[in-house]
Amino acid sequence: MEEWLEWARGVGLTPEAVLPAPLLLPWEPGSWSVVITPERGCWVRSGEHAGWGVDEENLLFALKRALSDPEWQPPERLVVWRGAEAEKPDAAIEGLGIPVEWRHHHGDPLTLLAAHDRPGRGIDLAQGRFARSGQMDGVWRTLRPTAVLLLIWLLMRGGETGIEAWRLAERAEGLDRAIEAEKK
Repeated sequence: MEEWLEWARGVGLTPEAVLPAPLLLPWEPGSWSVVITPERGCWVRSGEHAGWGVDEENLLFALKRALSDPEWQPPERLVVWRGAEAEKPDAAIEGLGIPVEWRHHHGDPLTLLAAHDRPGRGIDLAQGRFARSGQMDGVWRTLRPTAVLLLIWLLMRGGETGIEAWRLAERAEGLDRAIEAEKK
């Protein structure tokens, strides 16, 4: 992810969020969404906040394993997205024993992901050390020398005020002694 973010910064882009591709697939409760792309692999969205990726050659194996895993809630149906150029549905996927709904997307599958993205949805991976830098970072960088000088000045003024208060306290104490001596 560091490489992706560095590449984006190198071309002048600052991503507002970094989301896992499977979580951008359209999803409805009770179904799993699958997108099959020969050039980018396959993504499976198996829940509101669950999904995974696999290459096309291993998709059937991965689906069988996930469907037989007792920790996973099997879906009522699979919604499988293929490019418009796909010739025919994959009979092996239809043999999984779950109803399959075939849908086509046009063009790059990233347009399918972008079309179903909604702000505030998904798990933003751009957190912690990957978080987007605030807009004030550039301002702070330019004001840092001024802030350091201001801090030094405040410390000097505080020290000067402290010394002056100490001198006045000593003088007041000397005057109090002189007044006491005069009274005697």
